[in-house]
Amino acid sequence: MTEEHRRFQGWTASYVLGALDGEDRRAFESHLGHCTTCTAELNEFAPLPSLLAKVDPEAVARQPDPALQARIAAEARKELTRLRSGQRVWRGATLAATAAAAILASLLVIDRDQVDQPPGQLTATVISSSASETNVIVVPKGWGTEIVLNIADLPRREGYQLWTIDDSGEWTNAASWSPTQTGGVRLTGASRIPLDQVDRIVITSLDRADVLVEASG
Repeated sequence: MTEEHRRFQGWTASYVLGALDGEDRRAFESHLGHCTTCTAELNEFAPLPSLLAKVDPEAVARQPDPALQARIAAEARKELTRLRSGQRVWRGATLAATAAAAILASLLVIDRDQVDQPPGQLTATVISSSASETNVIVVPKGWGTEIVLNIADLPRREGYQLWTIDDSGEWTNAASWSPTQTGGVRLTGASRIPLDQVDRIVITSLDRADVLVEASG
């Protein structure tokens, strides 16, 4: 680990949540230009702002059933343990903010039907698909591109990955998930690649051997 990376380690969540001041933000963005580790971490955190923006305050305020409460609490505890065990130096209230985001993200994943589709959405053109129903929505964001999937009957694989491919042919991971009983998936992924630089959006098996869905950005 270089001294520069050690300095910026743990800044990613603060950057995504807008907690860095102007000078620190510019320094971190310069670091991102040549640090693949922080860039990969940025892709993991990138969906949080959009997820938080979609939360219906009334839906969150409603008391979930006990089983749902227990599941969310367990996920939050797991996330806090993971973050603490990583011995990262979190700036300001980043740890608390990230834990809160994890809880809200859990609510959104569990109760996705309460969330409206994002404003300003564009429907990607499906070039090929192994699923019976394929809907791919792309939304330009300040940090890159949000991708909303609504797919039915994907062929069963050990796992799946969502990718954006830019104009130069570079693949950037936007999401990954495990198979479901029905083969259906409804999720939101995120890529640091701006929408106007996205050439294709693809869904593959975990080893990228099978391209199951291909759409044009």
